[in-house]
Amino acid sequence: MKKIFLTLIMIGTALFVQAQTLSTVKGKTRDGKTVEVKYYHGTISDQIESVKYQVVDEMQARVNSLQSDVKSLQNRLDAANAELKQLRSEVNGGNADVKKLRQEIAEKAATINSLNQQKDSLNGELLKLDAQRLELQTRYDSLLTAQQSLLAEKQSLLAEKQSLEDERLSLLAKPKPERKVVVVQAGEQPEKTPVVGLELGMGPTFMGNSVDDSWAKDTRLGGRVAVYYGTPRLAELFPISIEAGLGMRRFAMAAHQDMAFEKTDCTDIDGDAYQASLSTNDLKEQLTLTYLDIPIRLCIGQPAKGRMTAYFKIGVTPSINLLSNFNSSGIYTLKGYYPQWDVTLEDIPVLGFGGGDYHENAAADISRFNLWGNAAFGVYVPFKGTPLLLTAGLKLDYSILSLGTVNNGHFEGTPLRKAGLLNTGGRVFIPSVEIGLVYSLK
Repeated sequence: MKKIFLTLIMIGTALFVQAQTLSTVKGKTRDGKTVEVKYYHGTISDQIESVKYQVVDEMQARVNSLQSDVKSLQNRLDAANAELKQLRSEVNGGNADVKKLRQEIAEKAATINSLNQQKDSLNGELLKLDAQRLELQTRYDSLLTAQQSLLAEKQSLLAEKQSLEDERLSLLAKPKPERKVVVVQAGEQPEKTPVVGLELGMGPTFMGNSVDDSWAKDTRLGGRVAVYYGTPRLAELFPISIEAGLGMRRFAMAAHQDMAFEKTDCTDIDGDAYQASLSTNDLKEQLTLTYLDIPIRLCIGQPAKGRMTAYFKIGVTPSINLLSNFNSSGIYTLKGYYPQWDVTLEDIPVLGFGGGDYHENAAADISRFNLWGNAAFGVYVPFKGTPLLLTAGLKLDYSILSLGTVNNGHFEGTPLRKAGLLNTGGRVFIPSVEIGLVYSLK
């Protein structure tokens, strides 16, 4: 296209300047380059031929220049491609190195975590070892203190030993007293010593089931005194003996009821049914009993001169009631309701309805004879230089038989109770502290 365009330009120019012998024609191509053509005047065909050869030569030069540029560019492109391949190869190799490096980094990180865990574990063990070290240090200090104390005690014992050795040598240097030898003939028994004693005791009285459930128990103290004789020991190798004596005991039982109300169905003397209503206020009862005791017991353990010994006694005590004193106070009100007539009778003493002294006709009916089981334990404390000894210990007494009852315990014609003490006969339990004196007979 360029060649045709240039050819036309040159032809036009040749026609325009054919009168000149040598003319120069300049023109520009579409890409902005300037083309200069020199020619001589002649025929049109000569001019065209001249221009054609000049254009061809110029175009050939341009082609050669362009081919050279293309070859240079191809060389540069080949070099760039080679460099690109090398860079790709290096990048691929670099990716493998990166993967390997990442793997190594991950392995290093895992190793670091493992080392951190080991470090934490070692820190924990170090803390434990430090605590054990402190404990061992404390034990060491304690043992060191104990060692010093033992050394001081050892020095004290050595000094005491030396003192005893000096005393022994001093005693060995003194003249020995004359010894008396007592010969016991065959069949002769060791000396046996009987004793006589006096004992005093005091303790509270526990009534158990001797009080009605609706009454409150009041604890009272009781006391006893006895004299006794103890036989010599009954066995050669065992300190056992029998004791018997005479004594007295006195104790009291008491109960109270502040206020109570009770109903029960009854039948009067005419056979009519009614409902009895009993109300009471400020009831009090106390029963005081006095007995003559005959203690009989087995004693294990005997007094000894110059040292304290223990004893244990078990036995029974038959008792005879000498005196009983029943004191009471309180008031009551008794009413009778007849549902068949819807009538309530009260304050009619003739029929038994009314009020007054709750214990008007009550009295204690105490058994003449009773039997106590008892056990005691304590110690003998000798008085230096005398055959007299002090005894101190504890004793437990329990009434094996029933003490008795409180008679007239019902209101006439009703099953209502009238007394609170000894409503079931009753037994008591009396723990006491005892002291006494024992004289050893020779």
